[in-house]
Amino acid sequence: INLGNTAFENKEYDKALVYYNKSLTSENTYLAHVLVGNTFAVKGNFQAAENAYEEAIKLNNFNELSYFNLGLMYSQTNKIEKAINQFNKVIEINPNFSDAYRNLAIALYIQHEYKASLEYFEKYLTMVKSESLRKSVEGDIENIKQLIKLNK
Repeated sequence: INLGNTAFENKEYDKALVYYNKSLTSENTYLAHVLVGNTFAVKGNFQAAENAYEEAIKLNNFNELSYFNLGLMYSQTNKIEKAINQFNKVIEINPNFSDAYRNLAIALYIQHEYKASLEYFEKYLTMVKSESLRKSVEGDIENIKQLIKLNK
């Protein structure tokens, strides 16, 4: 896995896949499948990425990272309902996974579910440590509040 990580960091994605696939045969851990999924996603092979993430979930269905990365991939491919389901699963497994709240809020916003989006942005705001990020999220919250007022 470490050799695959090094190749991935160097943007040698094909080489990373070779190393990750070797670790699959020797270890068959969910993490190796997640890393294969990440590599396929970066390469734009979303079907292979989805398959790898789903295999990781089969091996460990309590690992929030598999669901989170699958949710990100669904967001990137405009499968927003599927993304929402994955981010909800992450929160169910780990209620402290702050980025799941943020990405869920964004997905709900895309679906024009502004009140639900607002709720998750506000929850995310309680978890944010960075002052600059807090200001950004506060701006997002204000924008959504304005949209809710306009849509009444």
